[in-house]
Amino acid sequence: MYSKIRVTAPYTVEFLTSELSKRDNEIYALQSRLEMTEKQQQDQNHHISVLKEQVKARENKVSMLTADIEDFRKRLKEKEGLLEKKSKLMATNATGKRQLETELAELKDQVDLKERKISLLQRKVENLEEMVAEKESQLTNLKSRLSRLNNEKTGTDFPKANLEDIVKEKDRQIERLKEARERSEAEWSEEAEGQRRAHSELRNRLDTALRDLDEKSTQLSEVREELAQLRSSRYKRDSEVSQLQVQLRQREAELSSLQIEKQMLQKQVTSEAEMKYAKRVSDLEAQVNHYMESASKLQSEADRLLNVIRNSDTDKLDKENQIHELEEQLHDAQNQIGSLKRSQQADRKKNTQMLDEARQRADNIQNDAEMLKNVIAEKEVRVRELEQALRESVRLTAEREAHVASREDSTRQLEHQLRELRSTVEHLQRERNNLSSQLASVQEELRDREGQLKNLEADCFQSYIPELEKLRQTNQESNLRIAALVKVVQGQEDSLTEQDKSALATVPLFPSLAHKTPGATRSLTKTQVRLGAQSGPSGLLSFGQSGVPAGSISPHFTGSAFHLIGSSSVAAATGSLTSGGIGLPIQNTESILFGRLLQEKETMLQQQLHELTRLRFQNSEMEVKVKSLQRDLDAKTSQLTAMEVAQSTAGITGLVDWQSQLAGMPITQAELATLRKANTEMREKLMQLQSSLQERENELIRVQHKQTSENTLEIERLKLELAKLKEERESIERTLRLETSRASSELARMNTTASAVESKLLEREDKIKLLEFERTKLNSDLEGLQSKYHAVLGQLTEKSDKLQQMEQDCEKKHTFEIKRLTKEIEELNHRVNYLHKTLQEREAKLEKQETELVSFSLVKRYNLRLN
Repeated sequence: MYSKIRVTAPYTVEFLTSELSKRDNEIYALQSRLEMTEKQQQDQNHHISVLKEQVKARENKVSMLTADIEDFRKRLKEKEGLLEKKSKLMATNATGKRQLETELAELKDQVDLKERKISLLQRKVENLEEMVAEKESQLTNLKSRLSRLNNEKTGTDFPKANLEDIVKEKDRQIERLKEARERSEAEWSEEAEGQRRAHSELRNRLDTALRDLDEKSTQLSEVREELAQLRSSRYKRDSEVSQLQVQLRQREAELSSLQIEKQMLQKQVTSEAEMKYAKRVSDLEAQVNHYMESASKLQSEADRLLNVIRNSDTDKLDKENQIHELEEQLHDAQNQIGSLKRSQQADRKKNTQMLDEARQRADNIQNDAEMLKNVIAEKEVRVRELEQALRESVRLTAEREAHVASREDSTRQLEHQLRELRSTVEHLQRERNNLSSQLASVQEELRDREGQLKNLEADCFQSYIPELEKLRQTNQESNLRIAALVKVVQGQEDSLTEQDKSALATVPLFPSLAHKTPGATRSLTKTQVRLGAQSGPSGLLSFGQSGVPAGSISPHFTGSAFHLIGSSSVAAATGSLTSGGIGLPIQNTESILFGRLLQEKETMLQQQLHELTRLRFQNSEMEVKVKSLQRDLDAKTSQLTAMEVAQSTAGITGLVDWQSQLAGMPITQAELATLRKANTEMREKLMQLQSSLQERENELIRVQHKQTSENTLEIERLKLELAKLKEERESIERTLRLETSRASSELARMNTTASAVESKLLEREDKIKLLEFERTKLNSDLEGLQSKYHAVLGQLTEKSDKLQQMEQDCEKKHTFEIKRLTKEIEELNHRVNYLHKTLQEREAKLEKQETELVSFSLVKRYNLRLN
């Protein structure tokens, strides 16, 4: 009896310890699954935060672009206002110039008329001088005649003295007239000289005004040319602004579509994640509750083993703390990697150095993680060894306690255990049925979800592929336009193809390029080169200044239409920035193809990484499922063995009791034969059960070997794929480094050219300011000249009025003097005639007297002779 109890007690203890270890393993598996779900949820939250950051960065970009466009509009409005003011000033200057030209023509006509009048007056003066000279000659002749008469007739009577007095008075009058004439001639000569001086001064002023007008006209022509250039530059800026507005609208449309997609995906992801998480949590809570109930049932039996387990628990807790510390270090390393990625996305310019450091850190962290995994594996092996040692110690203690335990306690416990095991077997069967039904429902739900996902992907591809084609076509057209414009700006007009001309014809500055001859295109391109040389580029974002790098899409959306949309939007953004004139290097076809190949490789890599992660999750889930199935099978087999052992022990105890009861009874041979038959049947049943158990164990071992071999093959294949992917990633990183170095050099070159262009623009602005200052000076000079001109006109009018008055006075004086002189001359002629007459009379009288005297003398002589 005691020997049988000793045999059965270790089996029960082993069964209980195996159940405890299984339950512990199940709890650990559930904890690992919970950790996996928490990690997935953290990854999803991190991905959502990254998407939010990307959306914020794009919103910041849009706000920056709108601010730049508003600045451009303000500048354009200011330039338009300046142009309008300058055009108004030009119009006023032109009208003032026309008025000045008309006034100058009128002044010239007036000066000619006055010169003609002066010439006529000079001729009149000369004629009067000639008349005066003639009169003076006549007077000299008369004086000579009078002097002769005076010399001849000095011995005349009193009338001769009177005549002499009269002649002296006449001489005095003549001298007075001569003095008055000389005075008038001196005054007239002085006035004539003053008029001539004023005339020469006016001519000099007119010459200086004409020279100033010629200079101002040349300056106005230069200003008009500059205005034409500024208008052409303004048209170019308008075209650039219109292109930027179109690009902004496209970006806003893309952003709105991406935001809608993001919201839909967030809703889908959150709903699916919440549903999955709720289902998993509910299932895990149910399982945990079930296992906790079973653990509470078994806790009464495990209390005896707590004293032995405490020592092992302390070691286990220490190791778990170490494991938690290592996991925290891993989390910190992962967080550092995430922060490094974010800093790389924010600081794209320092990408090369930070990439090397981050990769080294990532490699070091991966090595540390591998080391930690190895340490964790070693610790797990050590924990398993300790658990085995604990099991052995528990077995030994159980054997010792089984030897000490009494028969009654063992029987009661075994009966109680039989009842409990029967109830647990029934409960486990029910749970198995429930689990099978749940598995079927979950598989159906998974199939439905896969179908929905496929439909969604098909819809996404059908809806977004034409939009992607449109974006690619617009990107190609913008690249063609940029290449043609670069040829035109570089002076390569002869190398323009039909495609370039057709691309240029769509630009508003080249509307008629496709319809003209090659000569016309040459002239047009030359003029456009000049215009393009004069108008500098506007300050915009350069390559690499965006907050989100190209291709930075989460692994959850790789391989889908959203990844294609992200790559195409990035390509469109780079093309639009280069076409808007922000200072990016113009991409060649080789660089575009290379970028597309890189994008395709990135998509392939991301798809492979996504598949790897998915396979890892599936593998982990399969491992968990296999472990759970193994545990269920082990539990069921252990329960069956326990039931068989319990039945056998119950039969043995019954036989012993029966033998003890029949000790005092006589036993018949028929009853012995029936008992022996029952014993043989029970042994056969036990053998059958043992064979079935061995077959099940062999099948389990074979399945485990298959699974381990398949897992090792898959792990090796995945390792090879990872090595290939690492090699491809390194090659791609090298090419990307080369491309980034080239792009940085090109950016530096473009920045130098942009700085040179900006310096030229500043010089042009300084020149424009100087021209405006000169224009204001010219306007002030013109106003001063106009005031001077009006003053000169007033002086000329006053002087002309004075001249007219002087001429009138002179004419009046001349006429009066001429009349007076004519009257005096007539009086003198009259007196001369009178004197001639008197002289003739006196001569006649004298002749008579002489004849009388002669006759008297003759008579006297005759008388004397007679006497």
